[in-house]
Amino acid sequence: MDLQAKIKVTPNCAVFTRNYPQHLEDAINKNPRQPITFRSYLKWASAELAVKTHGFCKIYFVPGEEKLVQYEAILEEVLLEPEPDSLKTKELLANCLESTQEEGLWEKEDGEVGVQTLYVISHCRKLTSPFMQTELIKLSDDRPIDENFIRSYALVYEWNKSN
Repeated sequence: MDLQAKIKVTPNCAVFTRNYPQHLEDAINKNPRQPITFRSYLKWASAELAVKTHGFCKIYFVPGEEKLVQYEAILEEVLLEPEPDSLKTKELLANCLESTQEEGLWEKEDGEVGVQTLYVISHCRKLTSPFMQTELIKLSDDRPIDENFIRSYALVYEWNKSN
């Protein structure tokens, strides 16, 4: 079964990604219901499909280059290829953290947009019991996330202590 088909029949899928430690700390200090928009240089197509298929899903964060999953949130929305003049893009960018508000869509000198994905989270919290990223199982091949995984994101099964 290919990844898209697997996503459609797996309601307990989640996203694993990395973010800057300070952004994650800023996120946990917001009202939990407040949507927060983050950016990615890569297109999160499978994450978009998961959210469109199942609604909100969990998202796990590793700060920086660490290997411990230390934060968890709810992934509410994924917008691919945001257009600078789009009302939707402007609405999502208004929900960025104060520290990233001026980043826009990472426009380059030639006007090309660097951001390929805007993703919206809420209810970000620091885990009381962090766990190794290798405890997460990738949806794509049912194997654990490699300890040296450095890609933008991966679809995984929701984590539980018995994994």
